[in-house]
Amino acid sequence: MRRLIAHIGLALTALVLVGTTYNGLATKVDSNIEFSNGKELTFRISPKKDSSGNAEKEEDFLDDETNDVYPSKVIAEEMEKRLNQSNVTQYRIVSEERDTVKVVLSQNNSQEYEKIKTYLAFDGSFALTTSKDTIAMGDEFLNKGKAYLDDINGYPTVVIPFDNESSAYKAVYEEAKQQHEDGEGEKEEHEHEEGEEETEEVITYMYLWYDYIEGYDTFSKTVSENEDYDASVAAKILMKFNVEDPYFPKDNEEDADKLFNSINVDMDGDGTATPTEIKNAYDTARYFVNLLNANELDYHVEFIYEQSAKLWVDEIASMGTHLTVAWSNTFKASAIVLVLTALLLVLFYRFGSLSVTTVSTVAAYLALGVLVLLKAEFSIAALIGVLLVTLGSLASGVVYLNKMKEECYKGRSLKKANTEAFKRSIFPIVDIHVVEIIVGIFAYILGGAIMRSFAAILVIGGIASLLLNTIGLGSLMWLATNATYLQGKYEWFGVSADQVPNLMNEEKQTYFGAYSDKDFTTKKKPVGIVAAVLFVAALAGILISGISNKGVVYRPSNISPISEIYMELETTASDNSILEQTTREQFQTVAENLKVVESSGEKALSTYIIDSTLYNRTDVVSEGDGAQTYYYSYYVVTLNKSFKGTEEVKFYDGTNVVTSGKMIEILSEQHADELGFDARIALSLKRGEIVSKELPNFSSILVASVVGIAVAALYCMLRYRLSRGIAFLLGTCAVSGITAGLFAVIPLSVGAYVVLAIPAVAVIAMILEVMFMNKERELINEDKKGDRSFERRNEIMVEAGKLNCTPLIIFGVLTVNVVIDFFGFGPNGTAWLFLNVLFGLLIAGCFVAVLYGPVAQLFYKLLSKIKIDRPTRKKTKKQVATRKSAEPEEAVFIGIND
Repeated sequence: MRRLIAHIGLALTALVLVGTTYNGLATKVDSNIEFSNGKELTFRISPKKDSSGNAEKEEDFLDDETNDVYPSKVIAEEMEKRLNQSNVTQYRIVSEERDTVKVVLSQNNSQEYEKIKTYLAFDGSFALTTSKDTIAMGDEFLNKGKAYLDDINGYPTVVIPFDNESSAYKAVYEEAKQQHEDGEGEKEEHEHEEGEEETEEVITYMYLWYDYIEGYDTFSKTVSENEDYDASVAAKILMKFNVEDPYFPKDNEEDADKLFNSINVDMDGDGTATPTEIKNAYDTARYFVNLLNANELDYHVEFIYEQSAKLWVDEIASMGTHLTVAWSNTFKASAIVLVLTALLLVLFYRFGSLSVTTVSTVAAYLALGVLVLLKAEFSIAALIGVLLVTLGSLASGVVYLNKMKEECYKGRSLKKANTEAFKRSIFPIVDIHVVEIIVGIFAYILGGAIMRSFAAILVIGGIASLLLNTIGLGSLMWLATNATYLQGKYEWFGVSADQVPNLMNEEKQTYFGAYSDKDFTTKKKPVGIVAAVLFVAALAGILISGISNKGVVYRPSNISPISEIYMELETTASDNSILEQTTREQFQTVAENLKVVESSGEKALSTYIIDSTLYNRTDVVSEGDGAQTYYYSYYVVTLNKSFKGTEEVKFYDGTNVVTSGKMIEILSEQHADELGFDARIALSLKRGEIVSKELPNFSSILVASVVGIAVAALYCMLRYRLSRGIAFLLGTCAVSGITAGLFAVIPLSVGAYVVLAIPAVAVIAMILEVMFMNKERELINEDKKGDRSFERRNEIMVEAGKLNCTPLIIFGVLTVNVVIDFFGFGPNGTAWLFLNVLFGLLIAGCFVAVLYGPVAQLFYKLLSKIKIDRPTRKKTKKQVATRKSAEPEEAVFIGIND
């Protein structure tokens, strides 16, 4: 009884701990724009000016029908490269007319947003100065190669090749050295051993700036104690180099041609570098490297304003009085999966379900914990990773408990059946998790940035699940089956006691499973033909769709077209509140009285408005020997329809038409106000066009999946025989290929997330195949006839299919439950994905039940015909040693020793 209580106590304690700590874990997960609110960053594109102040490439901005150059699209392509370089996994880039680019993305904090804004608009302008403002511009000495990230004593280090013979650099360096000799520099305190006083050391630096404005940016403005301190100027200092030791590697000055800067990993100064601090330090170092290696832009890019962007899929955390898990579709679907899975396990395994439910819940919890530990993003790919780890754990539990039931039907007691089941289930459990881990490894290497969280969960979560399902599940089941109270109570584990033979009465096993008389391989020919046709059609659909849509295999989900009306005020006067006082209020009045003429009638412009926001910003521009400060205000009105600006409109004064004409002309007339001070106000209407929407990349995920399948197949060849491994490879590739091609053939707008079904279905198919292979080899090893002929192997293969059908169906039902719950109750953005997984699951189940065995046997027959000539060895007759013991030999009596 004590063991039963211990079993229940351990299981309930684990479940309670998961439940009580889930909120704290889930709210620590970092999410990208799929599951958290992000920002929409707006950039203005304009011609560059040469040294004489003349605009370059100004003709590119002219709205001429013959002019096919769109500066906004050119910049959008460069921004896409920079976002990928920054490991931003989810973003959307929208080009509005020729001069505006909007970028939608999500970052974890304001510092990361500032880095992204700076990097996207950066034009490669650097300067190296001393505290006395002696200057060496970047193009004078940064011309010896690209910067790169290195590691010095555990510190991320930015290494910058440069021209140490540059006269400009020498001037800065020599002045900095002179300052050091004169005792000028920054004072830094150094702590010594306990009992010793702190000392102060003067260190002289050379300062590397970005976006340096000569004549305006001075070192004095970076010192917080000074009256002219300017935080925006201070932020332009990218890094600083100790003049006593600026070079990397640390050679003598004559040979030094690289500057280096190590990033501090202990940001809070507590003497310990946490994983978060280390990650942030490496992120900062990569940001510096990206800036230093940024290409020069073809046009001038300036950040204008930002606004909040709604999450794309679902909210997983909400902020009320404190941060909590949101009652979102993701959370609801997860809760439903947990409850229904537990009920299904109870239906199949009765009391044994408590062990499997506990272990699988903890496995899913630890998989989510991997994201927090590694500071990885929670995304749809990460969600699929968590579900695959959970399914791998459930499959392990199904294998274990099914083997225990088989041993019970052989006549063994619960205690002995559990011992035998533990031995027999170790290897298939290991195999299930090994193939998961292999897929995760290659998803990380080849799948792109968006698959890294998926890969981390599958690898580390898979290892945790492996340990739980060997040590944890085995321990829980030992406590249950060794409990005195449960001895002989087979019904508690889903075993029919009346079908358990009594070996003491020499009863034979009579029950071999619910499907022991079903031979599914009889349908192999029609199923094989259908599978081949589907596979060919899927490949054709992928190729045709990819070629015709320039690499986009799946149609993107529908996004409503929009247009935006910009009212921009530019002035040198700091008080620009007149825009809010007049233009904002006036536009609302104009929008109500301006009617758009459509075929269905006239509709007020106000009925198309879905949002309006006012933004302010300040910009400092270098002009001559000085700099001028400009103040800007933007009133942006978003419309839910894509207007060109040439639509016919009428402006009413009450019931009378005052004027009519083109939309943009009438709007501009109504806002041509006398502002009363030196200012410029402009009104424009712009249509948005999505230039790039970064989602899972089809080709990279397909390649990662295929390579992962191939390596997993190699593992299975070593474990289960060459012919089974080949069938494993072909079957998994065929199932994944059919799944990948479903929505390439069917012309539906499903979005790129559907591609995540490929690795998901591949892992599910692998699990089913491992279950089959293990059962078949088990029967071969137990075959008392010792006949290894093709005919006998074929009989065993059919028998393995019959006996494996029960665990295959149970695992299939559990997987269908998970998939349907997320399809029906999960976020809308994942519905097509889970529908595709469901389709792939059905294909995989049919293949393993009907085709896998015959395909493996076919390759066994083909391979057995290959004869390998081996050198013959001369047989020598072994001489049996003569027994010369003094003891009498054992007598052999026929019948007695039998």
